[in-house]
Amino acid sequence: MKKLLLLCILLVASTVAAIDVYIDSNNKLQKIEGFGASGAFGEWNFREHNDFEELVELGFNQLGLDIFRIQNRYNHVGSNPVWQQGMLGAKSIINEAEEVTGRDIKVLMSAWSPPASLKSNATQQNGGTLASDSNGFRYDDYAQWWLDGYLTYSNNNIDVDFISIQNEPQYSADWNSCLFDASEGGGNAGYDKAFEAVWQKFATSLGSHAMPRMVAPEHHNTTTNILQNYIDALGPHYDRIYGFAHHLYKGDAFRNPDVANTEFAALTNLLYKPLFQTEYGKSNSVDNAITRKLNLARLMHNSLTIENVSAYFYWGLWWPADDGRGLINLPYGNSSTYEIMPEFYAFKHYSAFIHADWRRLGLSVSNGNIDVSAYASADRTKMSVVIVNDDGWSKTINLAVDNTTLSGGTIYQSTATLDCANLGSYVPGSAITVPANSITTLDLNTAVVAAPPNPNILMIAIDDLRPQLRTYGHPQMVTPHLDELAQEGYQFNRAYCQQGVCGPSRASIMTGLRPDTTLAYKYNDDFRSTIPWAYTIPMTLSEHGYYSTGIGKIFHVISGSNDPLSWEYSWLQGGGSYGGTSAAYQNSTDAPDSMRDHDVATKAVAKLGELKNQQPFFYGVGFVRPHLPFVAPDEYWDLYDLADLVGPERDSEPVDGLSYSYEGWNELRGYGGMPSSGAVSSIQEQNLIHGYYACVSFVDDQVGRLMDALEVQGLASNTIIVVWGDHGYHLGNHGQWCKHSNFELDARIPLIVKVPWMPGAEKSDALVEALDIYPTLLDLCGVEKPAHLQGESFLPVLQNPSLKGSNEAVSQYPRNGQSVMGYSLRTDRYRYTEWIQKTTGSLLAREIYDHFLDPMEHTNVLSSTDAAVLSELSSQLAPYIGGAYVAGSSDAVSFTDFLNSAGAQAGTDIISNGEFTSGTASWSSQGGATLSNPSTDAALGSDPCVRISNITGGNVYNDKFLQTVGYEAGKAYTVRFSARASSDRQIRLIWLPPGLNQYNNNVLVENPVLTSAAQTFEFDVNPAATVANAQLQFQVGSFNGSAADVYIDSVQIIEGGAATGGLSGANALAYADPDGDGLDNVTEYAFNFNPTSNDVHKLESMAGASGLPTMQLDEAGAEPVFSIDYVRRKDARQVQYVAEFTDSLTQNWNASSGGESVTDAVDPAWEIVSVEDAEPVSSNTARFGRVRVLLNP
Repeated sequence: MKKLLLLCILLVASTVAAIDVYIDSNNKLQKIEGFGASGAFGEWNFREHNDFEELVELGFNQLGLDIFRIQNRYNHVGSNPVWQQGMLGAKSIINEAEEVTGRDIKVLMSAWSPPASLKSNATQQNGGTLASDSNGFRYDDYAQWWLDGYLTYSNNNIDVDFISIQNEPQYSADWNSCLFDASEGGGNAGYDKAFEAVWQKFATSLGSHAMPRMVAPEHHNTTTNILQNYIDALGPHYDRIYGFAHHLYKGDAFRNPDVANTEFAALTNLLYKPLFQTEYGKSNSVDNAITRKLNLARLMHNSLTIENVSAYFYWGLWWPADDGRGLINLPYGNSSTYEIMPEFYAFKHYSAFIHADWRRLGLSVSNGNIDVSAYASADRTKMSVVIVNDDGWSKTINLAVDNTTLSGGTIYQSTATLDCANLGSYVPGSAITVPANSITTLDLNTAVVAAPPNPNILMIAIDDLRPQLRTYGHPQMVTPHLDELAQEGYQFNRAYCQQGVCGPSRASIMTGLRPDTTLAYKYNDDFRSTIPWAYTIPMTLSEHGYYSTGIGKIFHVISGSNDPLSWEYSWLQGGGSYGGTSAAYQNSTDAPDSMRDHDVATKAVAKLGELKNQQPFFYGVGFVRPHLPFVAPDEYWDLYDLADLVGPERDSEPVDGLSYSYEGWNELRGYGGMPSSGAVSSIQEQNLIHGYYACVSFVDDQVGRLMDALEVQGLASNTIIVVWGDHGYHLGNHGQWCKHSNFELDARIPLIVKVPWMPGAEKSDALVEALDIYPTLLDLCGVEKPAHLQGESFLPVLQNPSLKGSNEAVSQYPRNGQSVMGYSLRTDRYRYTEWIQKTTGSLLAREIYDHFLDPMEHTNVLSSTDAAVLSELSSQLAPYIGGAYVAGSSDAVSFTDFLNSAGAQAGTDIISNGEFTSGTASWSSQGGATLSNPSTDAALGSDPCVRISNITGGNVYNDKFLQTVGYEAGKAYTVRFSARASSDRQIRLIWLPPGLNQYNNNVLVENPVLTSAAQTFEFDVNPAATVANAQLQFQVGSFNGSAADVYIDSVQIIEGGAATGGLSGANALAYADPDGDGLDNVTEYAFNFNPTSNDVHKLESMAGASGLPTMQLDEAGAEPVFSIDYVRRKDARQVQYVAEFTDSLTQNWNASSGGESVTDAVDPAWEIVSVEDAEPVSSNTARFGRVRVLLNP
């Protein structure tokens, strides 16, 4: 009977259902940095072994190690062997490994201890801490030791990729060791200060791109609170840390692989950085070989799938013992016999088949006690699946893979008798048998994912979002959807807008042009009024077959529209509540779907369902939060405790800062409860920061809804996603709020790009600019880039994220009513800003911040910076100082003026007595100030002006000088005046309806700064309503304590701008042909035609100043000369004329290298140019010539 029962049990076990494993190749998880092992204590002995080449073959070719961990032994006096031998041993191992494998072997260098001379106990062993002197711990000497060591190893051809400044900083050992507490205060040196000192030493010496990546803190186990203490101490500047590192000496993990699983799960809180497990290997002389294999395989599985480590290191590649502390047992002696340990084969199941830049893939397992993980190569041509079956029953696996095609592969297996043995081919679709107590790796081939010919684009614009996301190193933030997008795509850590305010920044992004070209400097400036010819991203794509539409805030919304020319299908603003000005922050009890961004997301989700039938498409989706007011539903406020709120490091202005640098944050002061002057209260600061965080998380959820919709509609695999913030934001830093400056916090933006067919999972430190988005998207879509774009495509950085990128990023911000412009240059190390006077082009002031030493820009170090550095930075910035701020700018008619003047009539000045030749007639005043009418003023000129003196009003609006002058909806106005003051002070210019409580209904409000020198101010106005009795007010009461006399002259309001009529709308576009004569507007501008009439003709030889180019053949000499004659605008910097020649119309054209002669035409604005072909006519059967005209705004 007992035998029968046993038989029944065996039959039941043999009929267990097959296990289904489903792998989604589009569900990409952490990027793998690689698998590694250490040679930290025996490199020279390894190098001197008789079987050296064979051992390297085992470790790096068969085992497939990607990273070799070595010890920084530099200047370890008295070590055995001497430190130089250890270094040369490491060099030999790495060189041989790279020769054998044909791969670059990365190097992680860790310090077990600095030299004895830098230790408190004067020995490298037995713990101790960093030595000190009268100034405290010797951090700078320690950093110098690290740099000298790195350079010494580098000079000996050991390229170190990663460094860890201290191995196990809290573990005192009788071998090389040194103790660092997380921060000073416990008697030991502070790890945080040591790390910062080393980073600064490397950065200032090598530059941030050339220095090795730093991982920290290499704590000896995963005890979460201790590890977290070290990491917290390193904040908030987590951008200096590449990855978080730890060891695994926790309990008996080598025998109980699940012992650390709870801590593994907790460590996922650190996944805004790659996680490195950089050391583990324990003596195990108890378990048999297969148990040792299975334990390590399961521990690696848990680390990779629960903690999500990106790198896993074994302690020793070799060790002189057979207990598993090394993957290879290598007894002492050059001729000793090595032995491969069981752990070697378990490690090999991962390390030989999964390499750097691979991605772990999401999968599901239907049932059964089995561990499965899957990985794909960066180019998606390979996939590896590792299956660990550690129970006593064999299992059958049915493998299904989605979003790729398997073409075959190989099965490798370890059991009690097999050691990662090749079992033969895997046939896709066939079942896989995994024996009891086994490890199986499937080495699979997959189909290449090709780029679609016409990918879609989903552009997501987020208002006022600085890089306040978890993925950008802010661990307190709850932003899972944007974090996931960054993990799947490319995150740019150093992306910069062109101006720190909505309208100008968005104009630059969407047109690919700088503010000095768009001439949009205010938040509500309409670039169409200054560059009506511009083609935006969706317009260019539409011309190449794209369907373009948008919803929400893409451009700045002006008069309820969002640049109508840009959209093939009507743009929608979105419904729901935006929030009013009664409060700057509110944890709303209203449902999320009552709010603007939720409504925008809802409509966008529905639209994506329509767009799947209208591909390819460009779809712009704009969210308004976290713009003020900070209104978000309760549930998003509840995501953050007070402990999560990170306040400003410094509340006061930077040391030696400039008055030009700051803004009075009037935007925030306009909300209920905010102070009209001075600082916010501590409670207000807390609530404002809390509200900003809540709004960021609210928008993150809306982004998540869009990502889900792409998946549901089947669009995820062929849609490029780009997410950007239009500028940064101050949250109390330096006492500043909002934006409106050139500081890093206002200029730096989040930028994330996902390209589904590219590897992604990269965080680039390349310097990029927001206006680079335009050309990059065109490159990705295979669309030719317009020559006039001022940005540079960062596609090369997407293809190779290690590239340095541009040498600079440039932002700008105006002051004093645009009479002063601050141009700010961001380099790898510095933020350098010059403030330029518009009327003269003269340099008014400078500031410079050293980001290597002062990442929060607390001190302007102009006075202490070397003159050569300042000169170099000034020269680097000079080409970007443009337009009216450059002395001697072009006198040629601009392209915009040319379009505006076509059939145009002069505008009308609607101000009465603006020159004050009739005293103050038509003007009135309010308040107690005195008006007088000087007949002349030395600064303003020899004609009359108005002087306002004896100003007593306690606020700027208490004393006013005004005229009633109405405005009409749909008309354009230019307000212009000249002014000065007896000493520097601000005034306010405002145009608004009469009566109380009309300030929020103004169509113009500016706060220009007057100086004792005369300045001319000009502002464009585009009213959305008609007010016949509006008032233009000069408010001159005391402003920030100043009541200096004010002088005003030459006040004008030009209705219709500079002119009325001209080309507008689609007719004014650069490449439009409004007169139907076959010439676009750029060509008409270049060759002196009228774009409103068909007046095409050729240039008559050497006469006149209008016409298309002509060809000449001069046969008077021995060799005939072929040439092109064309008319050219003198000093026309907005167009470039390129004369080119070729043998055949099917071949490339070559720019002429022949001679050029110039003849002045009758018209002083034009000249005739003759360009000779450099190729002799006699050597060609045919020659062709042309003149290309390039728009160069």
